[in-house]
Amino acid sequence: MELLKNTIRYQRQVARQTAYCEESAESIVPDTLPDIARIVDATGTAYIRDWELGTDEILVKCTVRTSVLYMAEEDQKLYKVETPISFTQRIELRGAEPDCDVLCSCSLVCTDARAMNPRKISVRVNVAITPRLYAKTEESFSTGVNDTRECCIKTETVTYAAVSAVSYKNFTLVEDIDIPENNGSIRAVLRSELRIKPVDVKLMANRIVVKAEAEVIALCENSEGEYLRVERTFGFTQMADVPGADESLTANVDFGLRSFELDPALDMSGDSRYLSLSAGVIMNMEVSQNTQIEIVTDLYGTRRRSSLVMRDVVLTGISESRSCKAYASEHIDAAIPIKQMIDQRIQVEEAAEHVPGETSATIGAMISVLCVGDDGAYYNLVRRIPLSFEAGAEVPTRVKTEIQLFDVTAPPSGGLDVEISATVSAGEEKARRVAMVDAVEWGEEYPVNEYSRMTALIRRVTGEETLWDIAREYHTTVDAIALANQMNANGMPTKGELLLIPMKK
Repeated sequence: MELLKNTIRYQRQVARQTAYCEESAESIVPDTLPDIARIVDATGTAYIRDWELGTDEILVKCTVRTSVLYMAEEDQKLYKVETPISFTQRIELRGAEPDCDVLCSCSLVCTDARAMNPRKISVRVNVAITPRLYAKTEESFSTGVNDTRECCIKTETVTYAAVSAVSYKNFTLVEDIDIPENNGSIRAVLRSELRIKPVDVKLMANRIVVKAEAEVIALCENSEGEYLRVERTFGFTQMADVPGADESLTANVDFGLRSFELDPALDMSGDSRYLSLSAGVIMNMEVSQNTQIEIVTDLYGTRRRSSLVMRDVVLTGISESRSCKAYASEHIDAAIPIKQMIDQRIQVEEAAEHVPGETSATIGAMISVLCVGDDGAYYNLVRRIPLSFEAGAEVPTRVKTEIQLFDVTAPPSGGLDVEISATVSAGEEKARRVAMVDAVEWGEEYPVNEYSRMTALIRRVTGEETLWDIAREYHTTVDAIALANQMNANGMPTKGELLLIPMKK
C-alpha cells in the first residue's frame, strides 16, 4: 500500500509588512512669492519610484510631493510652495530572496509644515510602505492510499486560499478636465489628489481586464482670485497579461502612483478653461483561488503494524469578505466663528481596530476642512474621527473602505458638524497548522492473540474515546463498529456504553 499524493503549485506569501517612515526637508519660498505670515495647510502625494529586492530585505525608493499653503501679511490670500521629498527606505523582510515576486504600495499618513523664518519652510511627512513578497512553491499533500482493504485512514477537509499568480503593470493615465465657464479661468491648482478604485474585474485565460474609476479632487484659484473645488470622476479600462489566470479564479486589484501632475491648460481663447491630468499608475494584481483539500491526518493497518512519518503543513485561509456599514457623526469645536468653508478632505486608514471581546470595530478617518473665519483669515481644522462598524468576533485583517457620504456643515451655533457614512469590506486571513501523514512504513503482521480468534466481543467505553481509538485498538475499522452498533461513524460513544466489536479474520 502506498500513499496517494496531490501536488499544488502556487505563490506562497513570503512576507507582508507595513513599515512607517518619517522624512523631512526644507524649502525656500520663491522670490516671486511674499513672506510667510502663517502656514494654513500642508498636503502631499506619495509615489513609488522603484524597489530593489535583496536577501531578507527590500529597498523601496519613494517620493512625496508636498504642497504647503500659507498666508502673507500684505493680503488675505493663499500662496503655495511645493517641496519634493525623495528617499530610500530599507525594510527587513525575513525570507526575502532576489527572485521573489513583489507587489508594493505606499500611502501618505500625514504631512506637517512649519515656518523656520519668513522665507523658509520645514516639511515633515510620515509614509506607510507595504511590500508583499511571493515565491513560486510546490507542495504535496497526502490524499489517501491506493488500497484500503487492510488499513483504515482518517482524512480532514480543509479550505486553502492559494495565490495562483501575482503581477503588476505600469501605465500612464491622461485626461483633460473641463471647467465650467461660470468658474472663470484657472490661475493655479493649490492642492490636488487622485483616487483610483477597481469597478469590475474579469479574468480569462492568462489575462485580466480591469474597469476602474479615477476621481480627481482639486482646490483651484481662478483669475478673479476666488477659490473653487473641482471634482471629476472618469472611467478607464486596463488589460494585462497574468500567466496562470483563468475564469475560475478571483482577483484582488489595487492601484498606486508613480507620478501625478494636474495643471491648468490653455484653450483656443488663451484662457485656462480645463485642467490637464497626467499620472503614472501602477496596477497590482493578485489572483487566487479557494480550494478544498482532503488531507490524510491519521492511518493504521488492520492486519499489519504501521509506522507513520508526520509533517506539519500551514494552510492559509481567507474568509469570504463581508460588507458592513460604517457611520460617524461628530461636532468639531472651532476657536473662531466660521464664515465660509472652502474645501474639505477625508483620508481613511487601511487597518481596523478591534477591541477583544467586542463585536464592533473602528477604522480611522482623518478629515481636514479649509475655511474662512469671521476675521477674514484662512484656517484648516483637522480631526481624526473613528468610523464604527459591526465586525463580528473575528479581527478583520483585510479591510477596504468606500466613502458614500462626507458632509461638513457650519451651524449658526459655531464649529463644524461632520457626517460620514461608508461601506467597509472586511475579511480575515487565517493560518491553520495541520498535522499530515507524510509517509508510512508497513511492518510485520499483528501477532495472534485471544482477540484474533473471536468473531466479535463486547467492549465497555471507558472514557473520552472515539470510535477511531477503539477500532485501532482491536485492528478493525470504524465503519465496522458503527454498523454493528447502528450508530454514526462520526459519533462519540458515551462513557460506560457497551459496544459490539466485530473482529476481522
